[in-house]
Amino acid sequence: MELWEAIKGAAAGVCAANATSIYPISAPECPSLLNLVVAWTRPRSDSCHPLTSPPLSHIVTMNANTTISRLPFEILHEIFLMCILSSMESNQFYIQIVLSHVCLQWRDMILDSPLLYPHIFTLAPNSDKCHQLTRAFFQRSQNLNVGVTLDVTDTPIHSDREFALLVKNAHRIDSLELRCDDMDQVPALLACLPVALPEVKLFRVIARHGHRELLHRDLQFTFCLQPGAGCAPICVPFVHGVIQWRNWDTSGITHLYLNGLSPAARPSMEDLWHILNGCRNTLQVLEYKGWTPFWHGPESVLRRIKFPRLRQVELLWMNNICPVAGLIFAPNLQVLKLQNGLKIGNPYPWEGPYEEHDPRFPKTNIVHLLECLEPSCGALQHLSLYGIKDCPRSAVDSFFASLPALDALIFFHVCPSIEDALFQPECRYHPSTQVIFPQLRSLSIPKADVSDLGRLLLRHKRLPVAPIRTLYVMEDMETALKEKTIHTIIEACKEESGLTMTVVGQH
Repeated sequence: MELWEAIKGAAAGVCAANATSIYPISAPECPSLLNLVVAWTRPRSDSCHPLTSPPLSHIVTMNANTTISRLPFEILHEIFLMCILSSMESNQFYIQIVLSHVCLQWRDMILDSPLLYPHIFTLAPNSDKCHQLTRAFFQRSQNLNVGVTLDVTDTPIHSDREFALLVKNAHRIDSLELRCDDMDQVPALLACLPVALPEVKLFRVIARHGHRELLHRDLQFTFCLQPGAGCAPICVPFVHGVIQWRNWDTSGITHLYLNGLSPAARPSMEDLWHILNGCRNTLQVLEYKGWTPFWHGPESVLRRIKFPRLRQVELLWMNNICPVAGLIFAPNLQVLKLQNGLKIGNPYPWEGPYEEHDPRFPKTNIVHLLECLEPSCGALQHLSLYGIKDCPRSAVDSFFASLPALDALIFFHVCPSIEDALFQPECRYHPSTQVIFPQLRSLSIPKADVSDLGRLLLRHKRLPVAPIRTLYVMEDMETALKEKTIHTIIEACKEESGLTMTVVGQH
């Protein structure tokens, strides 16, 4: 009866809001509605159409009969829309309808509702039956914008009918995800869509190398989500199968992910500058992971770009990342993540034989990297360092001194000079009584000397504002932290400043 009361109340509220005249509703009059079940499940993920694609919200009606037709059509429609919109608001973009023994009026209304098809999943190449279903989904969605996921299971072919269907409906696509087997296929894949996408807010290309997706996303462009933002249509031009990055209008991009790009799909340094310069006034999140771009000309000079809205930068490098970092000036940067891929494990395939002294793969000069990023760190709140080695203490001290607003700090496999700069901050930038990060509230460290950790906690415990509230340590330290002195310090911090300590595993 609780479900019935909820449905009756929702329907009555909708009708009252619309000033619709209805006659009284009672449970005995329409017993079949008592069998309306809304179940949230996660079915199998290997199918190729939105009616069976994950994650799905199931709206299941069972054992219904023709008595359901006694309800006004408007109420049936509003009940259905209520379920659909609820699932969309909870980021469940796929809807599955399972109908059994319901009246034709309800079945036809559901199958013809355009809100049933907010996202379409299809394959290329596709079977005749599946292609006809995909075409029907586009037709049933009528004039509403839709999201599309296209999984290319073979070499992309321009004449494939699935691409022709996307081109025909390009003006209605608001999100597009393209999946292919290898990053080298990206130019050919994008060349199959020689048309602008005026409504797109999310454009993503995912390449699977072998049997895995690299960090879940390889190439992603996300446009402004605010209505009326006036973003330029996405249309990447091609010449002879090569992406012409320099001719692409990137204005309006808010999120840019360039991760794991192969030489065939990777922009040059000059092209990267053009991409970043085009979205300098809107870019909010930037990720660059993998091998850095090559230069078109050795004499190229690229000026630094100011990003007034850039809030997050994440860099993972396999060779010298300094030229990329040198392009960035973000005075309002809040999150910075630096990862040395050669130290924490290579997530991307090698580009042929790799030799330590190969001039094509120069190492990153960490001192130069920190100097490039230091002007952007005045408002930095979150800093993550993974695998950062070969950095002298003086460079670390200078960099840490530029982070007065730091709120969260994560270390993993860093050199001793970085640990010393945190636990023993006495240097020309900080007197012995000064706390290096006075705003620090969250600290994550894999290992630390317990005496150093104890002194750090005591220094922050004496602060009148913002003592460390969250401490993450590796399980290897759990036994050492039971030592009497450090245990007493931690318990005092828990009692006086609300410290919470979490022990995490290696993975």
